[in-house]
Amino acid sequence: MNVTVRPIERTDAFALAALRIQEDRQQGCEARPGFLREYADALLQEWDHRRGWIAELDDGSPVGCALVMRVRTLPSLSREGRAEGWYLEHVFVVPGHRGTGIGRRLRAAVQDAARDTGIVLGSPHA
Repeated sequence: MNVTVRPIERTDAFALAALRIQEDRQQGCEARPGFLREYADALLQEWDHRRGWIAELDDGSPVGCALVMRVRTLPSLSREGRAEGWYLEHVFVVPGHRGTGIGRRLRAAVQDAARDTGIVLGSPHA
């Protein structure tokens, strides 16, 4: 089983919505009509405030995702400017692929991207 982890693109909105439905249904939530579009539309509206990574099988089937919320800190006397930080908002791996390291790879992709761009991951005050 080959799994690729890559940054999300706008065209992944419905795949991310489908993963969200899987997770919510595992927690006992009932799917509601129109949710795929509702989620995809909300993600696209918030695109500039989110980053994400998706894990896919060779055939393109999504098996996991990680999303971060981008935030800007308020001004402080201890530093100049308004630093950007990321909060890890969501990590999910479909049940049939848990325990295979996909979650670790998704978290590593988030950490690597944060480090490579000089972003604070977690609390922007850490």
